[in-house]
Amino acid sequence: MSVGWRGAHYTIGSRGFLSIAELLVDANRPTKRTLTEVIELAKGVANDSDIHANLLFCKAQALHQLGLLTPARNERTKFLRKRSHRSTELLQAARYERALVYEALNQEARARSDFESLYADDPSHKDVGERLGLAFSHDAQRPMETSKLSSWPV
Repeated sequence: MSVGWRGAHYTIGSRGFLSIAELLVDANRPTKRTLTEVIELAKGVANDSDIHANLLFCKAQALHQLGLLTPARNERTKFLRKRSHRSTELLQAARYERALVYEALNQEARARSDFESLYADDPSHKDVGERLGLAFSHDAQRPMETSKLSSWPV
């Protein structure tokens, strides 16, 4: 596949697009330009393989980082519609990211629904337990009050 990128033309495969997108989105401080380039790289990509799914994941991250919350949510939702032959980790990451977008859009019930689904699949996934008020103390196997979480050292 041939692609024009930053004024030059390259012949690269889907893995190359994914590598470029991951580098641009995960940069220490991605710029609007680099985030827009990620969106361009994913233009016209269908959710047909793990590589394409990862590229679409990067696109949704770029949209979120640009503050385009509704398109970011829509991309995550499209991504999550196709689950067969997708890694559990990638699906969980997409659901978590969509929940964060729902929070940013003040759609708390939808965010909570995604967090609850994540918790049901994996209670130790990131900070999902804390977000649901189900965090456990390291010293005891009983739920902590969420108000105590703010006093934890970071």
